[in-house]
Formats: sequence, C-alpha cells, structure tokens
Amino acid sequence: MSRRYDSRTTIFSPEGRLYQVEYAMEAIGNAGTAIGILSKDGVVLVGEKKVTSKLLQTSTSTEKMYKIDDHVACAVAGIMSDANILINTARVQAQRYTYAYQEPMPVEQLVQSLCDTKQGYTQFGGLHHLVYRFVLGWDKNYGFQLYMSDPSGNYGGWKAAAIGANNQAAQNCSEIIFRDGSIIKVRLYHLDVTGTLIAYKGELGDYYYMAAKSVGLPCPDYKRVHEGFKLAYSDMAKKYPCFGHAAKMPNIVWWKTCVRDAFVRAGYDYDEETFEKIFRRIYSTFGSAAPYTVFPDSQPFLRWIHENGQRSQSGGSEWDFGVFSGLERAEKPDPRLYEIALERAGIIAPEEALHIGDSMRKDYLPAKSSGMHALLLDRFKTPDADNWRKSGAPVLPDLVAAQAWLASENLVC
Repeated sequence: MSRRYDSRTTIFSPEGRLYQVEYAMEAIGNAGTAIGILSKDGVVLVGEKKVTSKLLQTSTSTEKMYKIDDHVACAVAGIMSDANILINTARVQAQRYTYAYQEPMPVEQLVQSLCDTKQGYTQFGGLHHLVYRFVLGWDKNYGFQLYMSDPSGNYGGWKAAAIGANNQAAQNCSEIIFRDGSIIKVRLYHLDVTGTLIAYKGELGDYYYMAAKSVGLPCPDYKRVHEGFKLAYSDMAKKYPCFGHAAKMPNIVWWKTCVRDAFVRAGYDYDEETFEKIFRRIYSTFGSAAPYTVFPDSQPFLRWIHENGQRSQSGGSEWDFGVFSGLERAEKPDPRLYEIALERAGIIAPEEALHIGDSMRKDYLPAKSSGMHALLLDRFKTPDADNWRKSGAPVLPDLVAAQAWLASENLVC
C-alpha cells in the first residue's frame, strides 16, 4: 500500500503520513550515534566517528560536532553534505541577528528558523530531506538548552536524547543516568539471583534422573521428565502462588505435589513408598549447595558495590538484605516484590535503584513499572536478547561488562 504514496515528498497517505519523510528518518538511524545530555551546569554532546575503511585517511577535524556561534554548537547525524548546508545557514542567521540587535540570537529562535528551512523541503517535489541534528547553547533567558530536530522540521527541547545507530538503546541508558537535570547516583542494586548471580549445574532433569537411579529404579527419560516438570511447575504456580504461602501450604508439601505431578506427566506413576524415597533425595539435594554454581564475576561485583558505598539486595552473605517471594506473598513479575525491596532499603528513591536480571517479562518490565532503572544480562546468548535491545532495554553479557559500564558512566557514589 505504501508504494502508492511514497514516490513524492508532497503526497500524503490515507493515514496522513509522508512516507518519504519517514524513509529519511530511517536512513538516519544507520548513521553514527550522537548523544546529548543537559545538566544544570552545561550540555554534553558525544558523537561516534565512523571509519568506513582502513584505507581512508582519517581527518583531524570532527565530522559530528560544529560551532555555530560563541554560544551555540550542534551535533549531526545523516548526510554530511546536507549538514554543511544547514550549518552555514545557521551561522549566517546567527550573525545577522547579532549585527541587527547587538546581542546573541536566542537558541530556540535559531532552532526554529532552521526547522522552517527543513520543513520547506517537504513542500516541493524533487527535493530530499535534510539531516537530524542536536543544537545546544546558552542564552540569558533560559540558560543551557538542548534541542533535537528531525527531517520533517519538528523540534523539541530535551534533557537527554540520542540519534543515529542504536539510538533507542542509548536513549534508554540516558534514562538510567538522568533525572531532573542532574546526573543521578545509583544507591541500591537490586539483583535477581538465578541466572544473574548463580546458575544450576547441568539441567534440572539430571537431578530427577539421578534420584530415581539412587533408589534402584530404571532411569526415567530425561526429556520427558524435564518437560513434565515445566508443566507441573506452571500449574502449581497458578493454583498455589508464592509456593503455597497464600494457601498456608507448607513449602515441602508444595514441592512434593509439584514433583509428583512432574513424574506423572512424564509417564512415571510410582507407588507412595517409592516416590517418597525419590522425593526426599530431590528435596535434600536442592536444599543444599550441590546443584548450584556461583558465576565467577558475582562476588567481585558485589564487593565492588560495597567498596563504592552502595547497597545490594538479593539474599545471602555478600549482600545487605534479601526479599524472598515465598515469604512476601508476591513473586515475579509482580511489581510489589520490587516495591517491598525499596521499602526494606529505607530512604532510597526508586530512581536511585537499579535492577539487574535476565528476563524481560519477570525482571525488566516490573522493575521499570515500580520506578526503578533496569538492565538485563544475556549470559547464555538468549535468542530473545535481540528483541530486548530493539525494545530499548540495556543488555550486557555479564557483570564484568555491567561494572565497566557503570563505572564509565560515573554512576557510582
């Protein structure tokens, strides 16, 4: 359908869209990244200078940042020849204003004038659209300002924004470090345990398999037991959430019911005496440290948090306090679990807390809904990780990368 309405810049689709303008915005998404952050004391612009070939002699001059006047500068993303036209236009307009009124041109007035020029390119056929741009500056009326405009001629004031490749991920990272015009400090780290700090040794089916073997039974089919457990666990979680806490069901009874159902679904309906032996072996195994392994970067990361005067929440000797779903009558992805953690932390605002987990549904979304910041770890190269990044979530491979990123962004106290 769009092909009928995208041949010219002046043709609107039935939905009121100008496809040529949208194509220009998409093309700019492949350009080098530029990030702008506004604070009380100034504006920071960061630009990525791409080297397209090793044979290319790199220039000493920047290709992303330009000075327009003594009080105004800009960063651009897109076709640089277009950028040169707009930059020259902006410089001329700024000097004309200074000559006429004997004072610097207000920043927003300059941005509006440039956007009028860009919007004019959408009104005539045969003209292509101009680049994205940040404009930063200072004037006596509004102090430091940051504006972003797009090829359609629209513009807006921003506290933090990103353009170019991976702009959504950069935008999301900017939200983590920015609040009310100042760089915030993370004071509370809220960490998921399984998948973030520790992992199972082997697969769950291994322990069921060995438990049956230990009582002299033929080894059950690994795959059937594994699939049976997933179904049994999901069913129990729906019927008796929080491991049976709301129904006042003892923890051991909850797990015994779940394990029996898992074997039955796999096709192994043992008599009561035999099952009791198998279950006792499974329950004692998972109540010990045997099935778990601690990731090598977990303890160094937790120590690093404490060395920087921050607090961590999970459950164990390396952190300050724990929140357990079986005791709190809430389990992920219920946002109440995150709100309880904030209450336990004391006088820490949600914006000063960062949740680290490994699930978009159970970690990232509920943490964000409770007001926390969040990032995800992709330790096991999850296929869904690409979709996480596309949705704007910061995704890092491990806690070593997380520590390096947090330190580079100056988020430690």
